[in-house]
Amino acid sequence: MQPVRALGVIVMIAILAFALGVRGLRLDLIFVDEYWSMANSGAFTDEVTLGTIWERTADVDPGGMLVLYHWLLGGWMALAGKTLWAARLYSVLWGVVALALTYRLARDLEGRRVGLYAACFLASSAFFLDFFHEVRAYTQFAALTVAAVWAYVRLLRAERWIWSWASLLFLALVALHYTHYVALSVVGILGLWHIFHYRPTRLWWSILTLFVLSLLSFAPWVVVTLGLIEFAGFDANRQITSMSSPQIISEWLRALSNEQVVLALGLALLTLRAQTARLAWLWIVVGLILIMLVNAALPFVVHSRYTTYMLPAGALLLGLGLARLPLDERFKPWALALWLGFGVFCAFTPSYMTRFFGHVYRAPADGMAQAQPILRQWATQDDALIFHIVEPDFGPFGLIPVDFYIQGVAHRSAQQFELMNLAWQRDEATYGPAILEGLADAPFVWTLVVPEIPTSNKSDQVQRILNERYVLCDTLVDHPHMVMRFYADAIRDGLAETDFIVPKGRLTARLLQATIRDGQARVVLGWQSEGDVPVGQYAFSVQALNASGGLTAQHDEGLPDSRPLGCSDAVLPALDVRSQLVVYDWRTGQRLLTRDGLDGWSLPTVR
Repeated sequence: MQPVRALGVIVMIAILAFALGVRGLRLDLIFVDEYWSMANSGAFTDEVTLGTIWERTADVDPGGMLVLYHWLLGGWMALAGKTLWAARLYSVLWGVVALALTYRLARDLEGRRVGLYAACFLASSAFFLDFFHEVRAYTQFAALTVAAVWAYVRLLRAERWIWSWASLLFLALVALHYTHYVALSVVGILGLWHIFHYRPTRLWWSILTLFVLSLLSFAPWVVVTLGLIEFAGFDANRQITSMSSPQIISEWLRALSNEQVVLALGLALLTLRAQTARLAWLWIVVGLILIMLVNAALPFVVHSRYTTYMLPAGALLLGLGLARLPLDERFKPWALALWLGFGVFCAFTPSYMTRFFGHVYRAPADGMAQAQPILRQWATQDDALIFHIVEPDFGPFGLIPVDFYIQGVAHRSAQQFELMNLAWQRDEATYGPAILEGLADAPFVWTLVVPEIPTSNKSDQVQRILNERYVLCDTLVDHPHMVMRFYADAIRDGLAETDFIVPKGRLTARLLQATIRDGQARVVLGWQSEGDVPVGQYAFSVQALNASGGLTAQHDEGLPDSRPLGCSDAVLPALDVRSQLVVYDWRTGQRLLTRDGLDGWSLPTVR
């Protein structure tokens, strides 16, 4: 294949992978692990130094990503912004780098065509692409692993010491050691290969020295690692939920092949006699064995993400296998295109990742994107917020994502807010009292619920308490991925109240809240009916008037159907002169009179 043509194809593959990664940047809500990555990298503080990131990683979250990842992510966010979108883009860029390096490694081993095959197989892994939009180190881990293997291969093939390749090998290994704990296996894989291919040369011993020095560079983190190992021995949750060795192997094969395991194994078996495939086989086999051995002693593999760094090796084997497939060369690109197309289809299928062991549900983000601006604009310090954005059994982990999304949102104290959500851990007998304690005397409650998330008896308890103590004012967001409702205590003392006379009853209107924000006014009204107040006959109008009494803006809406209590809210342009509330028969337009005999009630507090 011509160099220019090969370059064009690899660029197109990289663009496709980049586009799929960018598509995911706003696809779902932040996950708890992503929050920790951003927090450890200084996203939520103004005082960010290399030292503070080191201390936070070592003291607060030593079991997650390691300090180099947080340093690099923190530096990236200093340039691109401390947002979820920017943090996820960092993973996209490393993913593209991993693709490019996989191409170069495969090309140096067996030519441009195999390089393109390998890059295409890696880009078609929907599992790998999913980590393009996760604020974790897995794409960085994969890219650095390929860089280390590539530099090692180039040094061996040069048969002499070349400082540029030696430096890349050493730096990649050190970077791996400070990216993820599992990355320590990479120097073990390369070291084992190196020992199997012993040569009594200065180059052989020099490379071995690089391996040893890279391991010695990890010494400052050894104490943290030993503490983590001690803690892991008491982590009963991971011991229960970690995978068995057969599951680790099968899940990795599914991740590599988009669940086309038989086809992938068939291609890989074609490479058993290929010398250029031996390092890739060792990379996979030894990598899996090391993970399984550690997992047997200290269970930690709760998801296949820990094996992501072996996917480039699998892609290399598939590329070598396709090159050896007894098929007309003219048809191989079409077969590869079909494989890539199926991978893209899986990437666009929301349910695909849910089939992997240990998958944790993440709610789509578009619903929250509609709810957030409304919350930021209108929620007040006295309001209570109740979220249902994670599955019930995973409730405690919903606290941190919720904390991320309510930044800049006024609400009750963090202690009370967290108390409501920590109640997901309680049994049903204590759950209701915990919710009541959290609500206390909140005048208003906002509920944000993702409809597709299963509910439980505890969810029913929350709704029962709301129905007993509050009245539904409005459904402010009614989206397939988010329903946000606003509740009010309709009988509490409001800012003011008046009565409207109904032929066979009385209608009391209470001004519960009047807020002006961002050039808009929001009026919350509570309604209480006595006697016969017909349903569906009356409407109300909140009207903004100028100095001469002329109408400048109004909000008309039917009275709530609920009896005897109801609630409504109205949003108008800021009421800078005066406003009034009118209740009328929508069929005739006739206004109801207040107890003072007026056909409207002045709302003097809304100015």
